[in-house]
Amino acid sequence: MSVNVTVLMSVYNGTRYLREAVDSILSQTFRDFEFLIIDDGSTDDTWTILQAYARQDSRVRILRQANAGLAQSLNNGLALAAGEIIVRMDADDVAMPERIARLLDYLEANPTIAAVGSNIQYIDDSGKPTHEGHYATAPAEVVKKVLEGHTPMAHPAVAMRKKAVLEVGGYRPAFAYAEDYDLWQRLVDRYQIANVPDLLLKYRIHASNVSNVHAYPQMLSAYVARLSAQERHKGNPDPASTVTHLSISVLDRFEQDPHQLAVMLFHLTQTAVANYKASGDPDLLDEAEQCLGRLAATGGRKYRRLARMVAGHRLQQGKLGHAAGHFARGLIPTQHVSRAFKAASQLPADTLRNRRLAAALVHGADPEHLDTPPPISLDAEDLRQLVHQATAHAVLPAVLRSLQPLATRVSDFDAATSDAATQARMLATHSMMLRGFADALLADLGGEPVTLIKGLTFARTIYPQPQLRPFTDIDLLIAPQAKPRVEEVLRARGFAFAGDFHDPARREDKWLHKQNQTLLVEVHGNMVHAPSLQKAVSLSYEDLATVGAGTPASHLMIATMHAALHQYESLRQVVDILQAARALSTPADEQKMENLVARTGGRLAAVAGLDLASRIFGEPRCREIARGLGPAQHGQLARLLINRNVVLSMTTERRVYYTWRRQGFRELLKRGRFVSAPSQAEAALKSHVPSTPQLNQDQ
Repeated sequence: MSVNVTVLMSVYNGTRYLREAVDSILSQTFRDFEFLIIDDGSTDDTWTILQAYARQDSRVRILRQANAGLAQSLNNGLALAAGEIIVRMDADDVAMPERIARLLDYLEANPTIAAVGSNIQYIDDSGKPTHEGHYATAPAEVVKKVLEGHTPMAHPAVAMRKKAVLEVGGYRPAFAYAEDYDLWQRLVDRYQIANVPDLLLKYRIHASNVSNVHAYPQMLSAYVARLSAQERHKGNPDPASTVTHLSISVLDRFEQDPHQLAVMLFHLTQTAVANYKASGDPDLLDEAEQCLGRLAATGGRKYRRLARMVAGHRLQQGKLGHAAGHFARGLIPTQHVSRAFKAASQLPADTLRNRRLAAALVHGADPEHLDTPPPISLDAEDLRQLVHQATAHAVLPAVLRSLQPLATRVSDFDAATSDAATQARMLATHSMMLRGFADALLADLGGEPVTLIKGLTFARTIYPQPQLRPFTDIDLLIAPQAKPRVEEVLRARGFAFAGDFHDPARREDKWLHKQNQTLLVEVHGNMVHAPSLQKAVSLSYEDLATVGAGTPASHLMIATMHAALHQYESLRQVVDILQAARALSTPADEQKMENLVARTGGRLAAVAGLDLASRIFGEPRCREIARGLGPAQHGQLARLLINRNVVLSMTTERRVYYTWRRQGFRELLKRGRFVSAPSQAEAALKSHVPSTPQLNQDQ
């Protein structure tokens, strides 16, 4: 009998309650299911416990991965699940024996329902019942609760149709700690959801619950999810569809009533302060300060009391907060911006607390250091942390190669790196699969003004070995006239337009393969997607066509622009700049780069990126090219804002300390201006000569 049900659990350091949770699933009255359990980078005995269960019961499938958070873990589980029905389960809860059977009966009797939950019995950390949680049952009432901003069902009590969840995009990792609420909002856009009145789950309340530990990010995620839903209901694109990390600045994407915005910011500030008092996490005070800056700008009257509270906590820390939030809302006069940034930059911050590991990460990420171990001593625990950071920064293949000489010198080397090595092989396999699809697409598009950019192009042209530059999607940059043919070819190759992600103003379309949702093609009309930046910088197919899309200058322009637009969120983006600079070797190449910089408005992006790569990797060629391009407006301020810590902090808990720097750099990009050259089509129209765009296809 084929497996139609997958019980999906993600666990992180769940030793204390894990056995009780797993046993409650394995003893269900309904027994024909697979139990997929993902260990999300646990550091306790979780993996050992799971291995024992997998040996004892063939229904148990286990997967171990680097810590990615609940939303990404569940997305990974959805991709691997054999079942058509996904039954959620948390590692600290207890399922009633008839839970799965009852939920399956309901779904079978109600084929229009995409997800069904149940009432729950709250228990304390010892398992003692405290009270019950009751939810609306009728679909209409459940939808009403969602639209009113209430949580309509308990996430670990739910059974869902996998097809429906995938059709709305799965979980969005940016909505950390409220990923379920965001999913319900998107599900009710298309489907009905409901609850059965039975008590089918014991929901454990303890000090580590998300609502206790992460109250502030949970509230922010819930607010943004609700605002996004309101925009979708108006028929507008979802402003948060492209967000990869939620911060308070995301609220700027929404048009809101000033009073409602002030109320929202007030509650967020209060929650951040209360969360800080409970956890002692200083990052929360940074968030509170940024909320205060926006609250003051709305004219809210209550912000001064909250400001005194934040200042009091800062004084207890022995420092006052930085001025970032105030600058972001224009509360500091423009002439004092540089002075404010200089003062703020004095805050003590270290992205990777262990500087030795930071040095090892940078050393290993450089493709010229293959098979050359870092010039520092590392033990097995150092290696575990290092490969975790390398994975997060997307430089794992190169770092693993640099560590190979240590295999005979470090005890437990294989144990420390085996999971990472497996992941690197999976990345390589996925990249190879994408490479085949990309080649087929380009063959079908022969003669069209279309070119590959970023991942596959970089892997083939500027890296010494393609496997050192894995990629997760196919990026096509196209001229406007090629769009109908590109869409025709994509459909013929089994791809479907992902309308949920579409925003015409961003000049980017996403296409997912119908049979394999991990195959993604992004079609770019311009590399600059954010409307707020489109008046300042631009990089189109026609821009690249002026120098040739396969030239070293085009690679460097793409690398520097891509990294700047993403505010240097990963080390791999800087490595791309490093490798592209090394490949730009002739005066003719340098002149082409100058032409592109002048045409696109990308001088600040180019100079800042090259300077950053020079400072991080010590590559003289980066410095030479940057100097040859000459000074960029706001270049000194950009250099002050963006440094190695900003890049390396993105995958650590200290990233919030640097959010204001990235926001400040983005503001500098907005201040630039470019004058677009006439396109070939425009020039041809003016001279009454037929336009014949030339294909610059980089394979």
